[in-house]
Amino acid sequence: MFPQHRNHAGKIVAKSNFVTLGLKISIWSIAIGLGWMECIFAVPVRIAAFNLYQGVEDTGSAEYEATRAILQRVNADIVGIVEANGATQSNFNALAASLGYAHTYYSPQGPMDTTLRTAVMSRWPITYTNAVKSPPGAKEMTRANGIVVVDVPGTTQDPTLVVVHYKCCATYGADSFRRAIEIRRTVEAIQNLGKGGSSNVFVIGDFNLVGSSPVSFDGLPPTGLPGTYQLGSDVSFPVSYQTNPDFFFSGIGMGKVSMLQADGDPRTFNTGGVLDYIVTSQAVLNRGFQAEIYNSAKDAGYAGLQKSGSPLPTSTSSTASDHYLVFGDFQMDDASPLETWITGFGLTGSLAELGADPDGDGLVNLTEYAMGGNPTNATGGLGPTVSTTNTNGTNWLRFAYRARTNDAALVIQPVFKVNLTETNWSTNGVVQKVSGQPAGDGVHEDQVWQTPVGVESRRFLKLNISR
Repeated sequence: MFPQHRNHAGKIVAKSNFVTLGLKISIWSIAIGLGWMECIFAVPVRIAAFNLYQGVEDTGSAEYEATRAILQRVNADIVGIVEANGATQSNFNALAASLGYAHTYYSPQGPMDTTLRTAVMSRWPITYTNAVKSPPGAKEMTRANGIVVVDVPGTTQDPTLVVVHYKCCATYGADSFRRAIEIRRTVEAIQNLGKGGSSNVFVIGDFNLVGSSPVSFDGLPPTGLPGTYQLGSDVSFPVSYQTNPDFFFSGIGMGKVSMLQADGDPRTFNTGGVLDYIVTSQAVLNRGFQAEIYNSAKDAGYAGLQKSGSPLPTSTSSTASDHYLVFGDFQMDDASPLETWITGFGLTGSLAELGADPDGDGLVNLTEYAMGGNPTNATGGLGPTVSTTNTNGTNWLRFAYRARTNDAALVIQPVFKVNLTETNWSTNGVVQKVSGQPAGDGVHEDQVWQTPVGVESRRFLKLNISR
């Protein structure tokens, strides 16, 4: 799912009126000028995480082809790979290239697990890389969980992703203790980057949140810790552990994304249980999202997120891995007032474009938006009204209209010419705002502008609207 950028340019002449000004004739003409218009919708990004058992298998193998088919079907913009194997990085590179992912990242060898890594495939440039680390003198992290920032086009709020594979299993209470510390270090890494609840930040992958919950550790577990394990001196007891990721991330304004398989099954591990999560900031959650646990056995005949191509054979997911891929569609920016207006009137496709005229009244969407119109109802009466007045012996040509005031990107500017043969339209302090009264809806203002009329017999006014 890729961001859509729409550009339009043009000019629409609305009408010409004749206004008597003393003994002179003044011709009034208004034109709506459309400037270059950038993408009007919040930027959508599809993000996926896939735990591949022991890494990407050899090209041509059944596991490789199943993995490739799933990634092609889901068609995510950014993919985090869990259990990327240090020995098979060439297979990962081949897989990414075959799917058109031009940008990749492979995390470094971990402090304790020297085999398994995390990795990223991206359609867009990766501008920053790092890994979650313990503080100096400590040795706590099982693996070097990777951190990337991706340069997503159409937004200045590029997402930060942490692809995680926390300590496995519940063989010892020490496993839960280690996970609690690893998540703590993840939270600290996010904070050190200046990210949190108001940022576009995602933690994705295999959290392995299993075992008893809640648990409180009053000291180091007596058994189960590696002999080389060294807890950071900044950690104080008790250390708490729970199997809900919100317990760890809510303190920095982040929470887990709700997602199910297409039939409502919550499992992300094919023999049962929820191991894989997408955790993101409250800002992203508030914008709305759609997410799914992809299981090829629930592909055909079930409602789910939009995908590429045809449903896959039912056995594809089980062939690819013991985990199901998880993915979601997320917005990188808040909806603009324009987007809210467009969607509020139910406009989609070409009818949602700024230069479209859904109701056929001669006023395009940008004009209707700027002046308080309804793009689905050709009721008329939207254009400026024209009048004349004399103040202290000076004749003025006035025109009034309703203007939107809650969109900083919107420019509504009256300009004039004395003669249409002139090259440029002018403001030059001559077009003057006389008054502006709130329209009562919180987003518009009724404005009156005027321009003095001297010895010339006519004057042309134009209202430029651009965004």
